[in-house]
Amino acid sequence: MRRWLIFILILVEAGWSQPAPPTASEQEAGFLFRQGLTLLEESQTARAEELFKKALRLEPERLEIRPYLAQALFLEGKSEESLRQLDLYLNLEPADAKVGLYRVKVLADLERYGQAGDALELLRGAHKDKTWEWHNLRGFLLEKKEQPMAAEEEYQKAIELAPKTNFEPRANLISLWLSQDKTEEATKLVSESLSEAP
Repeated sequence: MRRWLIFILILVEAGWSQPAPPTASEQEAGFLFRQGLTLLEESQTARAEELFKKALRLEPERLEIRPYLAQALFLEGKSEESLRQLDLYLNLEPADAKVGLYRVKVLADLERYGQAGDALELLRGAHKDKTWEWHNLRGFLLEKKEQPMAAEEEYQKAIELAPKTNFEPRANLISLWLSQDKTEEATKLVSESLSEAP
């Protein structure tokens, strides 16, 4: 008898621990979010922004939507709004180093170089020698501080780490060299980049 009672209790607890099926608004928010992601991939940023905002109105607690809304806003030239979305997300998910790095990019776009530099240093442990984006952003910020030699080192490191199909750090280094009249180095890197371009 005791075994049966324990068995029944386990069954009851298992039934109670099952998540409730999604509500109609949760389903609609999920659908809008997925549609927004597709549109973002297709560079239809204005429409993606609209769908992400609708999804958040239905489910404001769905944090995962905010970084994508921030990206759509940034690509639409709405950097201040993008930064607000990133801050809302990172207040609750401060350990998300990838989104933290995107926030640095937005701060740099807003020409808040001091804040961007501080935020970038906080991400050093998560990104240094792992992601080209960290070194590329650091190079950019050092260039803005008029430290071209240090900037060049960071761009070189970014080039080492970046996939061959990503030319952003090379373009930044070429631009830096041209600003210093290092045309020979810049021309050589342009030629290399063109030979590797698909």
